[in-house]
Amino acid sequence: MQADLRFKSYLDQSLLNRDASPELANLAQHIEDQSDKWSDNLALSDFPHDAAVWGVLTQLIGLIEGAAEKHGFASQRPGAPGSRPLFGR
Repeated sequence: MQADLRFKSYLDQSLLNRDASPELANLAQHIEDQSDKWSDNLALSDFPHDAAVWGVLTQLIGLIEGAAEKHGFASQRPGAPGSRPLFGR
């Protein structure tokens, strides 16, 4: 899969180099290079895929449970226990 993405990126870049100004092509390459580095310092990427997914899911559950405790369950429904009006009304 990663090779497919690199091939697609190569095709897109070659089309850009052909059709765009050198300045635009260089800027696009710089942005592409920066975007490839987004996960360099991401500790989650050091874990196996399954463990990373489990970690993210358990953290999300904790956030959801915390929001429900703070704001009330189903607080998006007007009049629900613990609900608050939108925009301070």
